[in-house]
Amino acid sequence: MKRLFAIIAAALIMAGCSTTDYAKGVQANVDTYKLFSDGQLSQQASIQACFQFNPNKSECSILAAGTNATQTLAGQPAPIRIAKTNGEIFESVATVGMDKAVLIYGAKAVAGAFRSSQAANQAASAANAQTAAAGIEAASKPPLVVDKPVIVQVPAGSSVVPTE
Repeated sequence: MKRLFAIIAAALIMAGCSTTDYAKGVQANVDTYKLFSDGQLSQQASIQACFQFNPNKSECSILAAGTNATQTLAGQPAPIRIAKTNGEIFESVATVGMDKAVLIYGAKAVAGAFRSSQAANQAASAANAQTAAAGIEAASKPPLVVDKPVIVQVPAGSSVVPTE
């Protein structure tokens, strides 16, 4: 119980030292995770003691079934939110910086956004190069010169009938 109060006091002191709301939120998540983990460890210790010293193991099984431990964050930082588009990630990188964007969206999402942007840029460059090559090829052909131009006039209201 003393440890719980010490952790709460440390959390309050640390929360007062942070300068941004984001840092306070992250620290609150860490503190909540620590408190939750301490409770889970205490439950597991009591279950272990029950199995070691209680001759009636069925009581320990009932206790264990009622206190199944779960991991919340599993020690891995999860993104605070999922980006709807890569543009949202790039906007965040431009406004708050790369480090905070990684904290907000996760390292995999930010790296994926940059990889997909790079692939799109390479595809656009290849398409532009192909278009430019086709234009250069068309411009390098000799011009078509007509020696005797013929003007064909079609009477109004009639249509041109192809001849075989």
